[in-house]
Amino acid sequence: MRTYVHNPAAYEAAIQRNIQANATKTRFTNWKKQGRNFEVFQYLFNNGWKNDFLSSLKNQLDEWGQLTPKQCEMVLRTIDGSDERKAKYDKELAEKKAKSNYVGEVKDRKDWTLVLEFTTSWDTQFGTNYLYILKDIEGNTFKYVGGSFPVLKKGETIKFKATIKEHVEYKGEKQTVLARPKVEFHTCNFEQAVIYADWTTVPFPYVETRDMN
Repeated sequence: MRTYVHNPAAYEAAIQRNIQANATKTRFTNWKKQGRNFEVFQYLFNNGWKNDFLSSLKNQLDEWGQLTPKQCEMVLRTIDGSDERKAKYDKELAEKKAKSNYVGEVKDRKDWTLVLEFTTSWDTQFGTNYLYILKDIEGNTFKYVGGSFPVLKKGETIKFKATIKEHVEYKGEKQTVLARPKVEFHTCNFEQAVIYADWTTVPFPYVETRDMN
Protein backbone atom coordinates (compact mmCIF):
# COMPACT_ATOMS: atom_id res chain seq x y z
CA MET A 1 0.00 0.00 0.00
CA ARG A 2 1.27 3.40 -0.93
CA THR A 3 1.52 6.00 1.88
CA TYR A 4 0.41 9.52 1.09
CA VAL A 5 2.17 12.34 2.97
CA HIS A 6 0.00 15.45 3.33
CA ASN A 7 2.92 17.75 4.19
CA PRO A 8 6.24 16.42 2.87
CA ALA A 9 8.25 19.32 4.36
CA ALA A 10 6.90 18.75 7.87
CA TYR A 11 7.41 15.01 7.49
CA GLU A 12 11.03 15.49 6.47
CA ALA A 13 11.61 17.93 9.33
CA ALA A 14 10.22 15.39 11.80
CA ILE A 15 12.56 12.72 10.44
CA GLN A 16 15.56 15.04 10.84
CA ARG A 17 14.54 15.91 14.41
CA ASN A 18 14.28 12.23 15.23
CA ILE A 19 17.71 11.54 13.71
CA GLN A 20 19.23 14.43 15.69
CA ALA A 21 17.57 13.29 18.93
CA ASN A 22 18.94 9.77 18.50
CA ALA A 23 22.39 11.14 17.71
CA THR A 24 22.28 13.36 20.81
CA LYS A 25 21.26 10.41 22.95
CA THR A 26 24.12 8.31 21.59
CA ARG A 27 26.69 11.09 22.09
CA PHE A 28 25.52 11.62 25.65
CA THR A 29 25.69 7.91 26.46
CA ASN A 30 29.29 7.78 25.28
CA TRP A 31 30.27 11.17 26.72
CA LYS A 32 29.07 10.55 30.28
CA LYS A 33 31.26 7.41 30.54
CA GLN A 34 34.44 9.43 30.07
CA GLY A 35 36.41 10.66 33.09
CA ARG A 36 34.33 12.80 35.44
CA ASN A 37 31.76 13.75 32.81
CA PHE A 38 28.87 12.11 34.66
CA GLU A 39 29.78 14.24 37.69
CA VAL A 40 29.60 17.30 35.41
CA PHE A 41 26.17 16.21 34.17
CA GLN A 42 24.86 15.74 37.73
CA TYR A 43 26.13 19.16 38.78
CA LEU A 44 24.51 20.91 35.80
CA PHE A 45 21.27 18.98 36.31
CA ASN A 46 21.05 20.17 39.93
CA ASN A 47 22.50 23.68 39.52
CA GLY A 48 21.89 24.70 35.92
CA TRP A 49 19.28 27.25 37.00
CA LYS A 50 21.62 29.20 39.30
CA ASN A 51 23.26 31.47 36.72
CA ASP A 52 23.44 32.16 32.99
CA PHE A 53 26.78 30.36 32.54
CA LEU A 54 25.59 27.07 34.05
CA SER A 55 22.25 27.42 32.29
CA SER A 56 23.92 27.79 28.88
CA LEU A 57 26.07 24.71 29.48
CA LYS A 58 23.07 22.68 30.56
CA ASN A 59 21.15 23.77 27.45
CA GLN A 60 24.09 22.83 25.24
CA LEU A 61 24.33 19.42 26.89
CA ASP A 62 20.61 18.88 26.41
CA GLU A 63 20.84 19.84 22.74
CA TRP A 64 24.11 18.17 21.70
CA GLY A 65 24.65 15.46 24.31
CA GLN A 66 28.16 16.55 25.20
CA LEU A 67 30.43 19.40 26.26
CA THR A 68 33.94 20.25 25.16
CA PRO A 69 36.87 19.24 27.43
CA LYS A 70 37.47 22.92 28.27
CA GLN A 71 33.84 23.39 29.31
CA CYS A 72 34.02 20.26 31.46
CA GLU A 73 37.19 21.57 33.07
CA MET A 74 35.48 24.85 34.01
CA VAL A 75 32.56 23.00 35.60
CA LEU A 76 34.91 20.70 37.51
CA ARG A 77 36.79 23.69 38.90
CA THR A 78 33.47 25.00 40.21
CA ILE A 79 32.62 21.60 41.70
CA ASP A 80 35.99 21.21 43.39
CA GLY A 81 35.87 24.76 44.72
CA SER A 82 32.39 24.10 46.17
CA ASP A 83 33.60 20.88 47.78
CA GLU A 84 36.55 22.69 49.36
CA ARG A 85 34.31 25.45 50.71
CA LYS A 86 31.86 22.89 52.06
CA ALA A 87 34.65 20.90 53.72
CA LYS A 88 35.97 24.11 55.32
CA TYR A 89 32.48 25.07 56.49
CA ASP A 90 31.82 21.59 57.91
CA LYS A 91 35.14 21.66 59.78
CA GLU A 92 34.46 25.11 61.24
CA LEU A 93 30.93 24.07 62.22
CA ALA A 94 32.19 20.90 63.92
CA GLU A 95 34.80 22.91 65.84
CA LYS A 96 32.14 25.42 66.85
CA LYS A 97 29.80 22.67 68.06
CA ALA A 98 32.60 21.01 70.00
CA LYS A 99 33.02 24.18 72.08
CA SER A 100 29.48 23.91 73.42
CA ASN A 101 29.00 22.29 76.84
CA TYR A 102 26.03 21.80 79.12
CA VAL A 103 25.49 24.70 81.49
CA GLY A 104 24.07 24.48 85.00
CA GLU A 105 21.82 21.82 86.49
CA VAL A 106 18.34 20.81 85.36
CA LYS A 107 15.63 22.77 87.24
CA ASP A 108 18.05 25.60 88.12
CA ARG A 109 16.56 29.04 87.51
CA LYS A 110 19.20 31.58 86.57
CA ASP A 111 19.86 34.91 84.92
CA TRP A 112 21.12 34.66 81.33
CA THR A 113 22.66 37.11 78.88
CA LEU A 114 22.72 35.45 75.47
CA VAL A 115 23.07 36.35 71.79
CA LEU A 116 20.62 35.08 69.18
CA GLU A 117 22.22 32.86 66.56
CA PHE A 118 19.19 31.40 64.78
CA THR A 119 15.41 31.54 64.94
CA THR A 120 12.50 30.02 63.04
CA SER A 121 8.76 29.56 63.54
CA TRP A 122 5.92 27.26 62.57
CA ASP A 123 2.14 27.30 62.96
CA THR A 124 0.25 24.83 65.14
CA GLN A 125 -3.42 24.44 66.07
CA PHE A 126 -2.67 26.43 69.22
CA GLY A 127 -0.86 29.30 67.48
CA THR A 128 2.66 30.08 66.30
CA ASN A 129 5.66 28.40 67.92
CA TYR A 130 9.14 29.91 67.83
CA LEU A 131 12.52 28.21 68.09
CA TYR A 132 15.49 30.24 69.32
CA ILE A 133 19.10 29.09 69.30
CA LEU A 134 21.33 31.30 71.41
CA LYS A 135 24.98 31.46 72.48
CA ASP A 136 26.77 32.71 75.56
CA ILE A 137 30.16 34.41 75.59
CA GLU A 138 31.91 31.04 76.03
CA GLY A 139 30.30 29.52 72.94
CA ASN A 140 27.79 27.31 74.74
CA THR A 141 24.49 26.71 72.93
CA PHE A 142 21.04 27.28 74.42
CA LYS A 143 17.62 26.47 73.01
CA TYR A 144 14.22 27.89 73.81
CA VAL A 145 10.92 26.92 72.16
CA GLY A 146 7.91 29.12 72.88
CA GLY A 147 6.45 32.57 72.41
CA SER A 148 7.70 34.55 75.41
CA PHE A 149 10.57 36.34 73.66
CA PRO A 150 10.20 39.67 71.84
CA VAL A 151 11.06 39.90 68.15
CA LEU A 152 14.76 39.20 67.80
CA LYS A 153 17.23 39.27 64.96
CA LYS A 154 20.48 37.37 64.60
CA GLY A 155 23.26 38.97 66.62
CA GLU A 156 20.96 40.75 69.06
CA THR A 157 21.45 40.31 72.80
CA ILE A 158 18.72 39.38 75.26
CA LYS A 159 18.89 39.33 79.05
CA PHE A 160 16.35 37.20 80.90
CA LYS A 161 15.72 34.78 83.73
CA ALA A 162 14.84 31.18 82.80
CA THR A 163 14.80 27.62 84.12
CA ILE A 164 17.00 24.86 82.75
CA LYS A 165 14.53 22.30 81.40
CA GLU A 166 16.95 19.65 80.14
CA HIS A 167 20.29 18.94 78.52
CA VAL A 168 20.20 17.44 75.02
CA GLU A 169 22.59 16.70 72.19
CA TYR A 170 21.62 17.62 68.62
CA LYS A 171 23.82 16.64 65.69
CA GLY A 172 26.87 16.38 67.89
CA GLU A 173 26.25 19.66 69.73
CA LYS A 174 25.47 19.85 73.45
CA GLN A 175 22.52 22.17 74.08
CA THR A 176 21.02 23.56 77.27
CA VAL A 177 17.22 23.80 76.88
CA LEU A 178 15.55 26.69 78.69
CA ALA A 179 11.95 27.19 79.79
CA ARG A 180 9.70 29.84 81.36
CA PRO A 181 11.79 32.90 80.45
CA LYS A 182 11.16 36.30 81.97
CA VAL A 183 12.76 38.94 79.76
CA GLU A 184 14.53 41.93 81.33
CA PHE A 185 15.84 43.68 78.20
CA HIS A 186 17.20 43.08 74.74
CA THR A 187 19.07 45.13 72.16
CA CYS A 188 17.10 45.96 69.04
CA ASN A 189 17.25 48.18 66.01
CA PHE A 190 15.63 51.59 65.78
CA GLU A 191 12.59 50.41 63.77
CA GLN A 192 11.73 47.82 66.43
CA ALA A 193 12.09 50.42 69.20
CA VAL A 194 9.56 52.66 67.42
CA ILE A 195 7.10 49.77 67.17
CA TYR A 196 7.49 48.94 70.85
CA ALA A 197 6.98 52.59 71.78
CA ASP A 198 3.53 52.46 70.15
CA TRP A 199 2.38 49.50 72.22
CA THR A 200 0.11 50.15 75.20
CA THR A 201 1.84 47.37 77.13
CA VAL A 202 5.44 46.45 76.47
CA PRO A 203 6.29 42.74 76.98
CA PHE A 204 9.47 43.66 78.87
CA PRO A 205 10.36 46.57 81.15
CA TYR A 206 13.33 47.99 79.29
CA VAL A 207 14.41 48.28 75.69
CA GLU A 208 17.96 49.31 74.89
CA THR A 209 18.09 50.75 71.38
CA ARG A 210 21.05 50.83 69.03
CA ASP A 211 21.86 51.97 65.49
CA MET A 212 19.98 55.18 66.20
CA ASN A 213 21.99 57.20 63.67
